[in-house]
Amino acid sequence: MRALPLPPTLIAAALAGLLVLGAAPARTPEILQLLKDRHEVVPHEGPYGHGPAQYWHVPGARGTIGFIAGVSEHFCESCNRLRLTADGRLRTCLFSGDEVAVRPLIARPEELRDAICAAVSGKSFDRCREQRANERAMSEIGG
Repeated sequence: MRALPLPPTLIAAALAGLLVLGAAPARTPEILQLLKDRHEVVPHEGPYGHGPAQYWHVPGARGTIGFIAGVSEHFCESCNRLRLTADGRLRTCLFSGDEVAVRPLIARPEELRDAICAAVSGKSFDRCREQRANERAMSEIGG
């Protein structure tokens, strides 16, 4: 199969999660299969950052496409992310409602360190076990 650049509209649709198969939004495996049906797509190490994305590349094309499949393919056990909201709250999981107010501790470095360490120590690595519902929109969290 000849490698061609991926159409920007297909990449944009895949990244925005807008591809629809049937009546439901397409999941990562379905989008990836659509890409593989049209192009030679191979796994790629991806850019730096060691995040949860799985990267793919079309040989001969510039760039990569990465999928973060937090709903269809859980990666909680390997999650290494923390979020700091604009209002100064630390979140250890996007799917949890638990937050730690760290802004008031900014002038007290030891207490700030202790609060961050306690939050990280309490990280469940299993979003199915989270007790509180997420009450914020992703745009409020930084996700």
